[in-house]
Amino acid sequence: MQINAAGQALIKKWEGLRFVAYDDGFGRYTIGWGHTGPDVIEGLKIDQAKAEQLFADDLCRIENVLDHTLSVPVNENQYSACGALAFNIGVGAWQYRCSIASRLKMGDLIGAAETFEKWDTVNGIPVRGLLARRKEERALFETPVTP
Repeated sequence: MQINAAGQALIKKWEGLRFVAYDDGFGRYTIGWGHTGPDVIEGLKIDQAKAEQLFADDLCRIENVLDHTLSVPVNENQYSACGALAFNIGVGAWQYRCSIASRLKMGDLIGAAETFEKWDTVNGIPVRGLLARRKEERALFETPVTP
């Protein structure tokens, strides 16, 4: 499964596009559509094509993690909402600390949906805007897929 267009649009909306690396306020340099990692250093500059390539690579990495951690069937919107969350909180947090992933493993889709909004902090600090982002991810998770 892949993160669908709705999930990708949600990620891009909340991450925004930056062509010059910036400190996200928590000591991580970020560039493009929310790309982070050891390759992102202060002063790094990219163009649109590189931003899209980094985004595609990041999506593949997230999808690989989701494919190995989601042990219950989910629809494409549920999968994409989980991908949007994992993109933002990081794959480590998704795999090892995320209560949504835990609830999904138990088959608790309702509990998983209700848990999105609890992920509105960074390092224990409430971050403005994360609650709104989580509400949009939850809404996508709860949106039925029509054939």
